[in-house]
Amino acid sequence: MLTVERPPEQDDVLSIHADIDGLRILRDSIDALLRATPPEHVHLMTPSWSGWELSEEPQAEGARIIHQLTIHFWQ
Repeated sequence: MLTVERPPEQDDVLSIHADIDGLRILRDSIDALLRATPPEHVHLMTPSWSGWELSEEPQAEGARIIHQLTIHFWQ
């Protein structure tokens, strides 16, 4: 499980919740960026956004799910 969400009433806060499998997804995504030539970006998405990496189940009551997380690598 890897969930990205905004806590209720906190638009300037982003929370990432992960179990061991979720941390592996995040690690593998970062590893892929480190190997990319030239460095690029990765998208992690929920199933309703045609992805599989992010969960759509909020972990905090009233939280708003983020459906796409894009990680950019800049050198």
